[in-house]
Amino acid sequence: MASQQIPKAAAQDDLDNAPDQADLKTRLEEQSYQLAKVETELAQAQVKSVHQDINERKKYASNIYRLICFWVFGLLLVVCLSSWSVKTKFNTPTAVLLALVGSTTLNVLGLFYIVAHYLFPDPCTPRTGRNGT
Repeated sequence: MASQQIPKAAAQDDLDNAPDQADLKTRLEEQSYQLAKVETELAQAQVKSVHQDINERKKYASNIYRLICFWVFGLLLVVCLSSWSVKTKFNTPTAVLLALVGSTTLNVLGLFYIVAHYLFPDPCTPRTGRNGT
């Protein structure tokens, strides 16, 4: 008889714990839902950030292209005016022209290199923040 009482008591404990298990299962499902919601929001934020980066890259690439075009056009104008020095009375020594052409060329190439590597980084190398993390 005592052996029959033990299973009934265990069954009664299982019935008493059943609402707790249902609550636990409900809480677990709710937490899983919240986690999925947060992961979805994170993914949406990352996509938004990538789109913003693309738009900024387009804008800055266009601006740097215009700047370089104006810079080179200005250099070309100075060289042309210097070559027509008889008509324009714009006389510049050869050393000044060489320095102007050389430094402008290096500045344009350097600026282009810096901006291009900042706007279009190598995807294989990890980017670090200001504090090195």
